[in-house]
Amino acid sequence: MRLAAVEKALTAFVHTTDGITLALKGPWGRGKTFYWDRFMRAQAAASPTQGYAYVSLFGLTSVAEMKRAVAVNARALGTLADEHARTYLEEALASKWWSRPTPAISPFKTLQGGSAAGSPIVEDLLQREVSDLIVCIDDLERRGNGLRLADVLGYCSHLKERRGCRVVVILNEEAFTAEEAEAYRGLSEKVFDHQVLFDPSPRECTAIAIPETDERYAPLRESCERLRITNIRILQRAKRLVADFAPFMKRHDAALARRFAHSAALYTLCFYSREAAQPPYAFVKGYRDAGVARLGGTHEATPEEERWEAFLTTYGFRGGDPLDREIVKYIESGVVDGTALRFLLDETERELESEKRFRRFETAWEKLFESFDEQDADRLADVEVTLQAAGELVDISFVNAFATLCRGVGQTEVATRVIDGWIAAVQAKRTIALDLTVRKDRDEIRDPELLAALTAARESVRDPRGLEEVLTALESADGWGEPDVEVLLSASAEQYERLFRATRGERLGRWVGLCMRFASVEGPEAEVGRRAQAALRSIASDGPLNAWRVRRYLRS
Repeated sequence: MRLAAVEKALTAFVHTTDGITLALKGPWGRGKTFYWDRFMRAQAAASPTQGYAYVSLFGLTSVAEMKRAVAVNARALGTLADEHARTYLEEALASKWWSRPTPAISPFKTLQGGSAAGSPIVEDLLQREVSDLIVCIDDLERRGNGLRLADVLGYCSHLKERRGCRVVVILNEEAFTAEEAEAYRGLSEKVFDHQVLFDPSPRECTAIAIPETDERYAPLRESCERLRITNIRILQRAKRLVADFAPFMKRHDAALARRFAHSAALYTLCFYSREAAQPPYAFVKGYRDAGVARLGGTHEATPEEERWEAFLTTYGFRGGDPLDREIVKYIESGVVDGTALRFLLDETERELESEKRFRRFETAWEKLFESFDEQDADRLADVEVTLQAAGELVDISFVNAFATLCRGVGQTEVATRVIDGWIAAVQAKRTIALDLTVRKDRDEIRDPELLAALTAARESVRDPRGLEEVLTALESADGWGEPDVEVLLSASAEQYERLFRATRGERLGRWVGLCMRFASVEGPEAEVGRRAQAALRSIASDGPLNAWRVRRYLRS
């Protein structure tokens, strides 16, 4: 039953003048109690003097405890918003007649200290105050040992029939044991006038936990709805995460807020959820796009892993990045590392801006194919403008294709501008893109002006170091940079072979191992590993001894 129908049923329930019982039931975590409390606070304005008592059965072990809890929690509905407001019992304790020396009242006075809590007089006086109330009995399935289901429902019937109360019982049938479920089925039809299923849609659950009145949470609401999160506690935790990060996000744009919320919702769901619909938290935490380089490429995905990957792909999650790791640290520790976060937010915003620039180019490029108009100069102009703006983000294959097209339609000067602009951007940001030797499609890059510009650009940025110098430097480095990779890529498989054959001692193993590490990475750097492998296979062909030696490196 969706929320509109639930609200209609609850409204009819609270406004009836007769005793009535209603079961509000639904799965764990859907926010039944949260919704009921919010609903009753809204009713308080219309009926402030109506008596109301809320009791959770969690941990209660007897009918006497339950009855006492109803009596001592009774209060005016209009006081719900005031946590310091008195209950009916507290009002009685503070009234003037309380100080009179009446023997029948004396045991009742000691209730506050607990000494008369079990007195028949006290219990009778307490129960006499329970009439014409709206009573909420919550957590039926979590009641303590000794409090029988039949006793709880019997007391609810008593409140309705003898005390004129309107009683709502909030429960999760799925948490009952088989014996309890059978007992509930046998009793519920006799006890309850209405049974309302509380099973709101993901959109409704999101609206309950993250109200639409605060625009800060708009991206989070969108992400939670896409993930179809229906657990109110998880939604509230995601909201708290965004709130704790909000002070650091103030000066950043909406694109970063959407990017942050996208990951925050996913990690929160997978960390806290008990359900099997989404991947486990550990899988998401270590995920790389569609299983790329999964365990070095040696692991076949299980059917379950394929299902998890499909879930993440559908959601648009490609794997964690440094900003995601800050979200993970917060979820696991509850602490925001502000120093690291400020830097990462700046970096992520720059990356998002880069993505935006490339998408604008991509859109302009696709529009070239949306018309057969030979005079469509505007579309060519759009491609030129967006390609120049995207700069180093555009693959050389697009530059080659567009330059060739421009020459074909008589716009040679446009081709020159595009090539010069792209070369300048690549020289400043991503010089590895100038090296065609690492590309399988290098023979397809044929525009003569582009090829000449590439040759000139490579010469201007050539690293003076040799292969041995770079490998020596990498031995003590934590990683490699683009200049290192360019030198390594400038060496052929034959040069690697000569180096390996000439090297002696422990350094041989370190250098071969360094080169082989590139075989398992993504991008053009992998070519270093492939050339090292080719060199080792050539060495292995010398004879059985070298074949045995080489197997150590190729196997690892």
